[in-house]
Amino acid sequence: APNNEVDPIAATTYVARRIDDYTNGLVADGELFWEFRHDFQGWNEAMLKCANEAYTKELKRILRFKGVFTGRLNTLPVEALTNLLGMDDYLR
Repeated sequence: APNNEVDPIAATTYVARRIDDYTNGLVADGELFWEFRHDFQGWNEAMLKCANEAYTKELKRILRFKGVFTGRLNTLPVEALTNLLGMDDYLR
């Protein structure tokens, strides 16, 4: 993960690559939860906010579509992703 001084282009590119991996990959549910946690280890809310909003929204959507509980539907994408990073266990 980049440092707290993340560049918006680098953050968006990283999120976009993970979206592509998650969309085209075969992992789902608990495996995807742990893969997401690994891929975004060290990220915080400020770093996620640096990424383009459309990409964080799509990341939340693809995680939810593939079986990862992201909270209520109306939870803001950055908030939902931050909450996922703070979870210690996978919720169905």
